[in-house]
Amino acid sequence: MRVHAIKNMPTIVAAGLLCLVALIAMAMSGAARASTAPGMNVHMDFDRLVFNTSQRMCAADVVADVTIGSIGQSHWNSGSGLRPAGLDETSLLKAGYTIVTPVGFSRQQNLLDHRAHATKEFVTFGGSVANDRIQVGDMPTLRGAGRYLIVAVPMPDLSTGKLGESTLGVIDAFAVRNGNVVLASSTTEQGSVSSAGQQIALSQLEQELRNCP
Repeated sequence: MRVHAIKNMPTIVAAGLLCLVALIAMAMSGAARASTAPGMNVHMDFDRLVFNTSQRMCAADVVADVTIGSIGQSHWNSGSGLRPAGLDETSLLKAGYTIVTPVGFSRQQNLLDHRAHATKEFVTFGGSVANDRIQVGDMPTLRGAGRYLIVAVPMPDLSTGKLGESTLGVIDAFAVRNGNVVLASSTTEQGSVSSAGQQIALSQLEQELRNCP
């Protein structure tokens, strides 16, 4: 099943906070438990702003220069890590549930940190749990030992229906190479370069982020 979600988000902040499924996320009654229903395979597409300027990055919770140390086992964003009973493709967006994949960092240098509370887990969007699989549009996929500039935003706590900083979602990740952040890669069409790409010196971006409110 292919789902088109979150179309034409009007503001930078909304683009960050509504980064995944509709963050109209509701608290659902009853404890989550493993579902015995057949596996689901969902591909989510949505329109969003990319956090590829320092001005847009200012709206994030964390912007950090990291090296990926580990990629964990994907899980549902439920209390148990399993798909809640009765959840199917049609109720997925309304309920606010999805699959996320934890990432750990062997090195983390925060260039911007707006958090008021500690973060237990950073996650990317999508993954596989048992027979369930969710793919989320153009969200970043991180490689082990890779170096990235990550942009992370709050995730909804489905037990309260509110955004929280215990888990942060990596909404954008840009490769860091030779002291530069690759904000957009060059593209080639019919043998000719159609886009030269976009880079910024990491030191310059760090300086710009210091001016964030």
